Amino acid sequence: MDVERWLRSLKTVPVTRKGASALPDESRPLAPASKAKIKSHMYTLFEHAKRHKLFVGNPIEQVRQGSKRVRKPAVLTIAETVALMSQVPNPMIRLAVLVAGATGLRRSEIRGLKWQEVDTEAHWLHQERGAVGTKLSALKNDGSGEAIPIPEALSVAFLEWRRQALYRADDDWVFASAKMSGRSPIWFDSALVRQLRPAAERANIKKRIGWHTFRRSLATLLASKKEGVKAVQSLMRHADPRITMELYAQGEEDSMREAQKHLTGLFLVDLKAS
Repeated sequence: MDVERWLRSLKTVPVTRKGASALPDESRPLAPASKAKIKSHMYTLFEHAKRHKLFVGNPIEQVRQGSKRVRKPAVLTIAETVALMSQVPNPMIRLAVLVAGATGLRRSEIRGLKWQEVDTEAHWLHQERGAVGTKLSALKNDGSGEAIPIPEALSVAFLEWRRQALYRADDDWVFASAKMSGRSPIWFDSALVRQLRPAAERANIKKRIGWHTFRRSLATLLASKKEGVKAVQSLMRHADPRITMELYAQGEEDSMREAQKHLTGLFLVDLKAS
């Protein structure tokens, strides 16, 4: 019971470079899937303790914690993404959105990009690290380290930003922070709250967006266009194919609802008693 109460109390809070809360109004309950992962780690810890005869049973066995989403995550159409970018004044942030929307890279992977990893001649990205908070991190899974192809138009966008950027050496961050004199990438949480969400409001987009929205939107679009499961899994670098299939299910729902629009004429009939 204590563990369940503790899990219910967990919140996610954005942090600054110094580790303090930057935007307390942005704190919200931790996602059920994240709580379920924490519970799983605790279960494994006590199983290890049982092996060494430190515990007779595993108290986490009785802890209940679901992983079902609280709400269906937002997905943007291409038109909505274009409208959003048109309202973002900063060209670097526009490029970040373009990278997220065209490649499906995770936020940490985009932050971790350096110019030497962007091949604008052969049109490939060779990401080597993530950047989470003030620390560099390993990529999420083995598939995340695979080079991914990029559209030629995205290579052109990279070249255009490199011509404008203050920090353009091969070892510089693509999204370098001017405030940090290029020593670290920009703070994506701040960009989301101060630029992307206000831009979404100006574009009359009512959905609550986050950086992961662009990744999910790409995967859902590919699924709805009947691209192969393996191709989508490889491009999105999903370690678990069930995640890809979940996106296919969402794409199928969107397709079915689109198809139902052909039936709108049925609802012109007055069903009131005569």
